[in-house]
Amino acid sequence: MIRIAASVLAVLAAFPAIAHTGGAIGAGLASGLAHPFSGLDHLLAMIA
Repeated sequence: MIRIAASVLAVLAAFPAIAHTGGAIGAGLASGLAHPFSGLDHLLAMIA
């Protein structure tokens, strides 16, 4: 029961990520492949 309540709370408390706004659409394959290495948040997510 506690797991369900925690899951519902986590879903309701989540905010949408407004990080990728579509400005790089059509930027090319190299840009897309290099993107995960371009920011500290991406690197930390890959390491985690």
